[in-house]
Amino acid sequence: MKEAQNEMMNAQMGRQLNMQSAMREKQMCFQVAMARQRFWYYQLFASGVAFGCIAGAIKTKKPQLVAPIWPIGIAYSFQYDAAYGNLMDRARLEAEEILLQKPDWLLMPGGIPSVEELSK
Repeated sequence: MKEAQNEMMNAQMGRQLNMQSAMREKQMCFQVAMARQRFWYYQLFASGVAFGCIAGAIKTKKPQLVAPIWPIGIAYSFQYDAAYGNLMDRARLEAEEILLQKPDWLLMPGGIPSVEELSK
């Protein structure tokens, strides 16, 4: 009887882990899809600003007007990397490095709450 309970518990735990993994994958897919949609809106914004700044600089002969293109270009590169680049891979590698080399960064202030503390 005890063996059957342990087998059922292990099978249920396996199903729960599979479900959690599937949900995590779906959430990550959704985040990437949202980043791709956001990128197209940001591309429209950045293109308009760049065109306006360049046209204004040429028309008024003030080269200072092209200065906003630099920070907008950096933000544009980040948006592209998040949507189509390997930002997720680099972030995952960084997270694994933190887990392995800096586990003390992940400690909860005051420790992990116990059941007794939560039931107070």
